[in-house]
Amino acid sequence: MDASGQPGAGWPFETETVLIDNDPAAPLNEGLEVAEHWIPLSGFVQRAEGVELGEPVETTDDSLAILMFTSGTTGKPKGVRLSHGNIFWNAFNVDSLVDTRRRDINYAVAPLFHIGALNSFTVRALVRGNTTVIRRGFVPSRCSRTSRTTA
Repeated sequence: MDASGQPGAGWPFETETVLIDNDPAAPLNEGLEVAEHWIPLSGFVQRAEGVELGEPVETTDDSLAILMFTSGTTGKPKGVRLSHGNIFWNAFNVDSLVDTRRRDINYAVAPLFHIGALNSFTVRALVRGNTTVIRRGFVPSRCSRTSRTTA
């Protein structure tokens, strides 16, 4: 997909950009103009009702799990292929250093396109059945209030 949201050369997947529009704790700003290629989550979910899922696909440690985009240290954007094994062993290593427990709450304030936010915290929380709270932006008072009401 190129910068305009259109399928680009070499991108084999059909993708859609979804805007969270149904979270009463984080309403959209009044008068916000939304680009036409964004799909409101409320409509996206309705559209998926009744869709039959395909058969599960067998994967191995070497199978592609996530395609992250980074500029790394060169400043040139590139896709980085992360396998299921990469994700598993990263989670295993972080678990050996970070005391994560069942019923923890992961407040995702770093962008989820960053591997630290996605793999080191969010994926681990979801795998454990924990709650992950995602907001459009970080507001300290909202973080405090969410922590009290989600716990």
